[in-house]
Amino acid sequence: MRNSSNSRVEPNKLMKNMIELENDKSELLGLATYFNKESTVSSYTTIYDILWLKWEFATSK
Repeated sequence: MRNSSNSRVEPNKLMKNMIELENDKSELLGLATYFNKESTVSSYTTIYDILWLKWEFATSK
């Protein structure tokens, strides 16, 4: 079941986080395969959460 489009994570924000984490390209390449128009809100949210946690960890060092 799809949620309404207004509850999606903003794609530009996702891409910005992916670019900021470009030093870990191998993992990001795998995550980027989910970045398409057919992805559900849960996929976007999961990818965003993973990227956010990785960014938080990387910047806390």
